[in-house]
Amino acid sequence: MKSVRNLLVISAAAMLLLGISSTGAAQPALSGALAGEPVEAGPTTAPDYGTSSQIVQKVGITEFLGGGATYFLTVSNTGKIHYYQSAPATQNDWWAQVMLPAGAVIDSVELDGCDSSATGQFLFGMARAGTGGGAGAGNITPVGATGVATTPGCSLFSVVPFATEVVDNQNYNYWLFVDWAGDFTAAVKAAGMRVRYHLQVSPAPAVASFTDVPTNYWAFQYIEALKASGITGGVTPTTYEPESPVTRAQMAVFLAKALGLHFPN
Repeated sequence: MKSVRNLLVISAAAMLLLGISSTGAAQPALSGALAGEPVEAGPTTAPDYGTSSQIVQKVGITEFLGGGATYFLTVSNTGKIHYYQSAPATQNDWWAQVMLPAGAVIDSVELDGCDSSATGQFLFGMARAGTGGGAGAGNITPVGATGVATTPGCSLFSVVPFATEVVDNQNYNYWLFVDWAGDFTAAVKAAGMRVRYHLQVSPAPAVASFTDVPTNYWAFQYIEALKASGITGGVTPTTYEPESPVTRAQMAVFLAKALGLHFPN
């Protein structure tokens, strides 16, 4: 009897490995994988974060909106999943709003796409517009182009802002745009767009808040940023004691305020 139970266990394990259900029908080994496509390995390098590192914000092409129901995107999953404007054969702006952290500096905007057409190309870039019915939209980057006659293939096509662009969510909304031009087949297709940015610490005020942290003190900007954000205060209203050690209790206050650790129900 024991040998029969072992045989049943082994048979069940073999069926699982082969992707066969109890009804005898073969099941897909990986439900999310395309037929015939190998599963790609994860990143080979560790991610990097912080004010000295560049961060990538991705916006998938299916998040873009075109000019009404006349224009639509069609999927192409040959090799990788991309989309192309399949009809009609007219250039049309596709737009997607991108959400970025306030105070971040926008470094570049990239199109993740493929252009193997000698008669068509992509046009792309980034714009901003005033909130609440404010100023109209205007480009903050040049209009990038993959080229009509050229066939660059699949790549990350990049443009950089005209000038230093610091995200101001109070007064502006930020938009990515991409256009198909000249060729409306899978020869010109995209997976999405990406915004590269880095974080920064708020600029220091002209007048010091504490008498023992003058404007030429090496940590002046960072202490002022913590005070302005409400994460820390002084030992007294006018002094900070920057060289004094931090207790575990003080560290708990700093971290809890900075991370926003308590959310009331």
